[in-house]
Amino acid sequence: MKYPRTIPGSILIPVAALVLLFSPRSANACSCVAPGSPYEELQRSDLVFVGRVMSITTSDDDDYAHLKVSLLRVRTFGAAAGSGTVTIRTATNSAACGFSFSKGRHYLVYASESDGQLWTHLCTRTASVSQAREDLISFNAGALARLDDQSPRCGGPTGAAAIQSALMVVGLVLVRRFGQSGKRTPDDAPNAI
Repeated sequence: MKYPRTIPGSILIPVAALVLLFSPRSANACSCVAPGSPYEELQRSDLVFVGRVMSITTSDDDDYAHLKVSLLRVRTFGAAAGSGTVTIRTATNSAACGFSFSKGRHYLVYASESDGQLWTHLCTRTASVSQAREDLISFNAGALARLDDQSPRCGGPTGAAAIQSALMVVGLVLVRRFGQSGKRTPDDAPNAI
């Protein structure tokens, strides 16, 4: 009878702790009411457009730190026509409902005006074009969802995912090494003749 090999806690517990430590998790305190359909949000927003992020700067106008994101408009939807560069503001972090933009990427932005400035946040339908397919198809612009397919920033593991994967590989190597430690079970003994 073969006895199953077990992994000692001295190896399993630290490996599991490291994997959990570097696992991506959400710590966002922003709470939102779910946005409406693409057309409902188009009617509620002052400007809806697809744009490419040209620059991101931090601003503390009016003693409130926020990001100023400059986007080059590719296509505008709804009554607001126009092209060129537009500046959108958002909070500096997701806990304050700030939307996270990346330079060079394309986004479908739903913006509303407040005090003469355009703002967006996590509670809108703003998303990268690759995640806004439903909206773009609703606006008869589904082909725009492929804009970031050629982006050098698109794809690949995040830092946390890469670390987690590396730790899992180390854990598997340790498990294999322990499993081949030379211990024999009664069924592994050589046959005596």
